[in-house]
Amino acid sequence: MDTQAFLEQFHKTDAFSRALGIRVRTLRPDLVEAEMDVGADKQNYMGHLHGGAYFSLCDVAAGLCASANGEQCVTLDASIHYLRGATGGKILGRATPVRRGRRICVCSLQISSENGALLATGTFTMYMTGVPINF
Repeated sequence: MDTQAFLEQFHKTDAFSRALGIRVRTLRPDLVEAEMDVGADKQNYMGHLHGGAYFSLCDVAAGLCASANGEQCVTLDASIHYLRGATGGKILGRATPVRRGRRICVCSLQISSENGALLATGTFTMYMTGVPINF
């Protein structure tokens, strides 16, 4: 799989990630890093980043991590632990595979602030569809 072509296609076709401003910094089978700005458009009524934004960043990073070997996937199960709120700046999501099976890939997620404070952790289980990514 051509990683650059995959990222270009992903950014062009994934309207939800684009709407959230998710940018992929690193895409490898062993690590995906994606970032997102914390702006007023993603804050809850208390002025903190909405939990759904954290979750979405994790889901995108886990899906890309599982798909980095060239096969499409969908989220089978997910859990997230919110540790701290973010009120501005950028957040960075990091996904690493815990185990890759034939049909299941489990990824560990961490979200950190720009200064390195741990904001959230999660575990996402992805189902590998068997459909190749052809770019």
